[in-house]
Amino acid sequence: PLYHYRSKLRCAAGDRAGALDDVQRATVLAPNDASAWCSRAYCHLLLANPAQALVAAVRGVELCPDHPAPWNHLADALHAIGRSRDAVRYWRRAMRLGHPWSEQIEAKILKVTNGG
Repeated sequence: PLYHYRSKLRCAAGDRAGALDDVQRATVLAPNDASAWCSRAYCHLLLANPAQALVAAVRGVELCPDHPAPWNHLADALHAIGRSRDAVRYWRRAMRLGHPWSEQIEAKILKVTNGG
């Protein structure tokens, strides 16, 4: 958990590469920690590595399918690789599961479905 928490601090400070390094260590040390996998997906998205984000998000979904965060990261990764229709489906799932940023997710869905 130490690397996972440090990765969040590094990300907030703008050290995205350092955050990714820490969260990768976190997922090695705790491979069943869905939150760490979600953070890994997020770091990859911030670093414009959508294929790696997709792998990490899928692992997060596998570990915690009833939590909205991995579904949101999965949708973001799919959208980043051009699979917007799939992304919309998973953003909606994140919203149904009670994602706290549902308004922002709805805005992403509207942008995608309206051709933006």
